[in-house]
Amino acid sequence: MTEMMWMKELKLEFVNLTKGEKKVAGYLLERGRDIEHMTLRQCAAGSGTGQPTVVRTIRRLGYESWQQFRNGVLKASGMEEGLVEPAVPVTKGKVPVDVVRQDIELLQEMAQEIRGDEFQEVIRSLKKASSVEIYGAERSAFVAGELAGRLLHMGIPCRTYADLFLQKVSAEYLDDKSVVIAISQSGITRMVEEAMKAAKRGGVKTVGILGSRGCPIASYCDYIFVTPTVSFEGGEKAASRIAQFGLVDLLCEGLIKSDEKRFKENIRKSREKFV
Repeated sequence: MTEMMWMKELKLEFVNLTKGEKKVAGYLLERGRDIEHMTLRQCAAGSGTGQPTVVRTIRRLGYESWQQFRNGVLKASGMEEGLVEPAVPVTKGKVPVDVVRQDIELLQEMAQEIRGDEFQEVIRSLKKASSVEIYGAERSAFVAGELAGRLLHMGIPCRTYADLFLQKVSAEYLDDKSVVIAISQSGITRMVEEAMKAAKRGGVKTVGILGSRGCPIASYCDYIFVTPTVSFEGGEKAASRIAQFGLVDLLCEGLIKSDEKRFKENIRKSREKFV
């Protein structure tokens, strides 16, 4: 990939980037010639974002790390790989602070992407829904279970399915009083996409808690919340889901604030029955 090619690909991907990722992309395109001397920390500071945001942006181009990205740019420019600084080992003492800092940045970016009017529309839809179905696979299924359990304790009829095929079956029998929520970080899980397509066809209100607005599942969602993530040493399968769980907190708190008497009373009843 030549230097010009990565710039072209970044420009093509620009429309699908989050607000924070667009800041990084703009900074990289503007300062492309300086990448050979730039560190991850400097790129984050220069773009006014966090390091996780920078990493997610370059992953759009197929790179797993800043060092790999910079190596690619240097090779394309005919420069020596020796110019790239060696990776600095992470000490055990820094891990808690660094990870928490990354989590805070992810939550802040997620909150900045939320559109207030869209959020309130979703809250209103959930309040009056005859049923709420939540679809998700693999690790997103754990987030789906967390949201379903909390909504049930608040008195909102809610279901989630361990069997992905049953998600699609359930979607065929919903009506316009139902709400379906898809949780998918990749946004490309085929069974979840098919279930959302069926729900949308039936006139159901559809909500997406997704990794980006440009993924296939997003095309079947009336409302979309973007939950950014960052991969640690374990790669994509070990990526943080803190933003997804943070959004669960926001939805539940939004519901309680919208009708404190109703939902606090339901939570009290639930606590008395099951504690």
